[in-house]
Amino acid sequence: MVLGTTRAPTEVSWVAAKDVRRWIRSRQIAANGRLDPGVVYSVLLAVGMAVALLHAPIVAAIWPGTPPDGSGLQLEVLAGVGLVWAALYSVLRRLGPLTVSRSAATWLLPAPVSRRMLLTPSLSLAIAASAVIGAVTGLAVLGHAATRPVPAASVFASVSFGAAGAIAVALLALLCQRWPAVARLLDASGGAVVCGLLTVATVGAAGVPTESTHSEARSAALLRLLGLSGRRVVAQRLVVPSVLGALWCAAVMVALQAVGLLRGPWWALGLVAGPAVAVAAVQRAKASAASIANVLIDTPLGAFPAGTLLWLLNGLDVLAVLSLPLSVGLASHGTGEALSWTWVALQGFASAAGCAVMVRWSKT
Repeated sequence: MVLGTTRAPTEVSWVAAKDVRRWIRSRQIAANGRLDPGVVYSVLLAVGMAVALLHAPIVAAIWPGTPPDGSGLQLEVLAGVGLVWAALYSVLRRLGPLTVSRSAATWLLPAPVSRRMLLTPSLSLAIAASAVIGAVTGLAVLGHAATRPVPAASVFASVSFGAAGAIAVALLALLCQRWPAVARLLDASGGAVVCGLLTVATVGAAGVPTESTHSEARSAALLRLLGLSGRRVVAQRLVVPSVLGALWCAAVMVALQAVGLLRGPWWALGLVAGPAVAVAAVQRAKASAASIANVLIDTPLGAFPAGTLLWLLNGLDVLAVLSLPLSVGLASHGTGEALSWTWVALQGFASAAGCAVMVRWSKT
């Protein structure tokens, strides 16, 4: 039997990407139905509650009623803009910024469909999000630097410059996606280290080695297999988070001292605050999943179970109590006054007491 050969067509008939997307959307609607109204209500409820709770502090942070005086704060605001752009660049680099779904990469990219049309929605979303973030950042800079009243031309110029800067960051991330050599050069510059020191929560850093604590706390058999007492296991669980928390707190304090915001032994205060952060991280890791069986809290936008709110706050209450000397020290010495070693001793006592109480109250 002789098999014939099939010749490839000499001309390819390109299909419009919008027609392909319209056909895929119609097939998805036919298979899964349209969007559930309950999902729309839940999203709108969450957005409404977030706006109601965070509207006032966000507006105060972006546009304070009375702009502070002095050149130091303006330098801090400019440093904050740099951190925002660095965070935007980091997020865009991890997201793409040009991406397609797995199904599109499997079926549409090899098909005779214009790739430019397929990647345009992703590019438009990245540029639009960057422009919004940049505009808000520029407005915040103007709100902290300009005297009142502010002319409309100044507002327009600040918003435009902020949006243009953020779009330039997005284009830089796009350039790094196109040329890996440029990406390696920027990734090795060390800017992400500074951004991480100021943005990553200390509890999150200390909670990295406590991921397995949640499953171990729910199973008594795992504890018996270790052949150790409960107090000894808890004490061992606190070691690595304490070291990580101490290093992160000390690094943040050193960074704040490097820019001239703090004076004194803040590095030591950060080191002794590490065990307090570890106690909060372990306490949060031991918590069970959010419960919806609690009393419902009625709000103008709807009701939600109190268990969800309690689960979100779990561990943060412990951190607020044990890190009280650190918080008071930052509040009372944030104006440039040198820190005394008394605050270091108080924080060390609070951290040691928190570790001792957690070990003492653990199951034997």
